[in-house]
Amino acid sequence: MGFTELHDQYRALYAEFRADREAMQEAFGEALRKAFKVAFPRREWDMSKACELPNYDEIRGEWQPKADALVERWDAASKEMKARMAEAAATEPVPTTDEMVLVDQVWGSSYHTQGFGANTYAENAARHLADKAVHHGLKAEVRVIRTGKGDRWGYQTQDYGVFANTTEAGWRMLKEHKPEVPLRDWIRACWGRGVNPRVYNPYLPHGIEEKLGLDRFGGETGPDTAAAPDEGIPAPRP
Repeated sequence: MGFTELHDQYRALYAEFRADREAMQEAFGEALRKAFKVAFPRREWDMSKACELPNYDEIRGEWQPKADALVERWDAASKEMKARMAEAAATEPVPTTDEMVLVDQVWGSSYHTQGFGANTYAENAARHLADKAVHHGLKAEVRVIRTGKGDRWGYQTQDYGVFANTTEAGWRMLKEHKPEVPLRDWIRACWGRGVNPRVYNPYLPHGIEEKLGLDRFGGETGPDTAAAPDEGIPAPRP
């Protein structure tokens, strides 16, 4: 079975789990409501008051094992499905489409700590994703998809969409199972676009640029002298 079919099965399985979980939560809430009406017939029911029930622990004790069993079943099924998806992704190319599809989004507000540079960092985070798509043979581009209201200083954050010629399943395959852009290329792209890579990956060791033969402007200063530079360094997570 191919990755796309497995991906669709995984989504269906998750939808079933969510439906079962919501039904169980509703049934648990109904059990609490009935007990509350018996214990406090003149009081208005509110879930926040459920802990006042004299038999709350008893009711919870009846439902908790059911909830635990549901989660355990989901965890086991999810782990198995993810393993099968990873195995399929290792040998399959990323599927392509004829049209460019909105496959991911990055919010400018996510980088509010960068002040007036929030949009720059958000856009570059989106471009990281597009870079990986191109690295694996896809077409990709970044577009502004939303502009927020200005703050009291008039600054407007922007949200960016990543568009690529692949499917939802293909994007998941790319993001979760395909190799990242080489670390040297990723760092060089960050500095070349005027952003500090350590905002995205604070675990980058001091001096890694020099070892990789890079400057702080997206240029090269010499050959890569780092031994296995990717080793032990977490992948960037824009």
